[in-house]
Amino acid sequence: MARKKTARGLVIWEDLKVKLEDGRVISGTYGYSDRYVTVKTALGSKTAQIGDSPPRVLARIILRELANEGKA
Repeated sequence: MARKKTARGLVIWEDLKVKLEDGRVISGTYGYSDRYVTVKTALGSKTAQIGDSPPRVLARIILRELANEGKA
């Protein structure tokens, strides 16, 4: 998608889609730098620190959390 320079460094943004257990497909975008992943949807966003998981895996988890909170 796009690369954007921020105070934290270079953030790379990519599109993301996840199919939920009920069959719905939700989408958003996620951006990551060397330490954080942020997932954005039309209804909200959430940021988490990257641990042992690759950024895309963590972004999928966060997107599911946003869906459970009614923000996707």
